[in-house]
Amino acid sequence: AHPSPSVNAAKSVGLRFLYSQAPLVVHPNEDDVWIDARVTLLAGVTIGKRSVIGAGSVVTKDIPAMSLAVDDPCKVIRLLDDEDLSSK
Repeated sequence: AHPSPSVNAAKSVGLRFLYSQAPLVVHPNEDDVWIDARVTLLAGVTIGKRSVIGAGSVVTKDIPAMSLAVDDPCKVIRLLDDEDLSSK
């Protein structure tokens, strides 16, 4: 099977995927998830709504909603609040 158009679009901005039968879930219908450049997302992980994944991170486990997560392996460094995510 060919990758979905969203996977192709993600590749064009530097995301890397390791393919397997497990699904990759970025919280559906949310445009507040921010995945920075050169992030590797392992299959089967879920990125919670309104989360931010820092550049160069390798996401090996689920990331809860409203989290700032970075590193290799990716870990939550703090929870975000509405003030962090508001457009000022």
